[in-house]
Amino acid sequence: MTTSRTRLGVMATVLGLIAVLGVVWLVKSATTGSQNTSGSGTDTSAAHSTATSDATDGGTTGSGDTTGNTTGSGQPTGNATGDGQTTGNTTGSGQTSGSATGGGGHTPGGGKTPGEGGRSIKVNGVRLDGANDHDGCVMFKNPYATTAHIESVSFSVTDGPEGPGNPALKSDNAAHCSRGSGCDGARLVTDGKCEAGAVLPSDAPSGDYTINAVAAFTFLCDNATTDPCKHALESGGPPPTPKNPVLLRASSSMPTDAFGEGPEPGDSPPNNPPQPVNPPPGDTPTTPTAPVQ
Repeated sequence: MTTSRTRLGVMATVLGLIAVLGVVWLVKSATTGSQNTSGSGTDTSAAHSTATSDATDGGTTGSGDTTGNTTGSGQPTGNATGDGQTTGNTTGSGQTSGSATGGGGHTPGGGKTPGEGGRSIKVNGVRLDGANDHDGCVMFKNPYATTAHIESVSFSVTDGPEGPGNPALKSDNAAHCSRGSGCDGARLVTDGKCEAGAVLPSDAPSGDYTINAVAAFTFLCDNATTDPCKHALESGGPPPTPKNPVLLRASSSMPTDAFGEGPEPGDSPPNNPPQPVNPPPGDTPTTPTAPVQ
């Protein structure tokens, strides 16, 4: 009887272990089956499941919300938008491809040439500092925090031996001036200086000349708070911003003087004496008459 009871106990124990193993196998089978996908007709491996869990699902918008769709193969796709965000697709291996875009480190005007695709307005009340360097030369100085671009400098006579406007002047871009830093095309930072100069023609009458120099210049503005950019509001349009800059156009004049060393006013040109209008009396030729027979 004792042996029979022992056998029964061993059998019961074995059956119990078999039952427990069966339950564990069933649970494991159910768990593994739930990880299989049928969207593409193939099973997703454990390595693929791990890669999917590491990947970014969808596109991240500028507000930080995540959106997007997961394909049947388990590869999430999507684009990230917004300033400084990453654009591109995320593959099933967890690698993100694409490029980073955003507004950080912008150049005013988005890299456009000043005035290209934006507003350009003429403003009053914006002046450059300057000084009379004499001998037809002037100095211009930028007193503003915004860089000034000198486009051109023109000269005209306001007073001289032949009156205003005479003679016509020609700029030599300060080649004969003391400072020697020409203004044509110059970009002047704060307190930056340049010089412009004009020369009289060699046949200009001798005497003193008063000359006016006019510099045409621009400022590229991406705000409406600093001087001179606050003048951009005078046009009545929207204020300038880094994405929509405004090109301010202005001009500034500076007087100078020069001395002409040509001929005195009223002098006749040399080597050109006056010519007589009529021949002198008594020089008219006569024809001899024949003698009387």
